Amino acid sequence: VGPGVGTTTISPVVSGPAQSNFEITLTNGSYEIMKAPVTATAGSGSGFYNGSTQSPSACVVSGVYTGGLACANNPDAVGPGVGTTTISPVVSGPAQSNFEITLTNGSYEIRKAPVTATAGSGSGFYNGSTQSPSACVVSGTYTGDLTCANNPALVGPGVGTTTISPVVNGPAQSNFEITLTN
Repeated sequence: VGPGVGTTTISPVVSGPAQSNFEITLTNGSYEIMKAPVTATAGSGSGFYNGSTQSPSACVVSGVYTGGLACANNPDAVGPGVGTTTISPVVSGPAQSNFEITLTNGSYEIRKAPVTATAGSGSGFYNGSTQSPSACVVSGTYTGDLTCANNPALVGPGVGTTTISPVVNGPAQSNFEITLTN
């Protein structure tokens, strides 16, 4: 029987000597080949914003018998911006009608890139002129095109301590988790 899905009637065939001495009742049987259960699981994952698209893990087909079925992620890449994207499995391969395919979505999350903007500091002696703190610096694993400036840019000329705050500039700031350090 087979190899495809379906029910086949099995008819008995009797053989042997002196069959005429027997009242033979023939009763058919059947054999059913059911669809093979498989699961196609889309890839998942997460990462921090890095300005580029990112790829989830591979799509996987699993089951007792997968018969050459394969799957791919849709979409196969996400981003580059922050957010969560649903990843769907797309199954390919021969004789899909012989399988009961369960599709399981995955997801990929791009989280905000953590950066720190640290305002400049410093000290100096009174000299009758305004003075400049050290440069403001943006640091982190990925900072993209972010820059920062000191506010105020100059201090003095009088004696005293001035709090310097960082002011961040640059595109796509919504893709960053910015910690401001005075």
